[in-house]
Amino acid sequence: MSFMNDLLLDPITHDLSIVGLDLAVVRGADRIRQNVLIKLRLWQGEYFLDTEFGTPYIEQILGKRISLGGAVAAL
Repeated sequence: MSFMNDLLLDPITHDLSIVGLDLAVVRGADRIRQNVLIKLRLWQGEYFLDTEFGTPYIEQILGKRISLGGAVAAL
């Protein structure tokens, strides 16, 4: 069984975390937490290399006539 690793981001500066001369990695539940926070902090269309990535705040969460169920489904 292989485990996925991601590069660890500093929780305060959001920069890559470096330990000594190496990039730190994150795995397990902390990896999932970091990925969820990245998705929630990024507005959909903000990342120019993948405009579909991010949370669709404007289209599906903020605005008039948006239902709670629709907003929860968008998240």
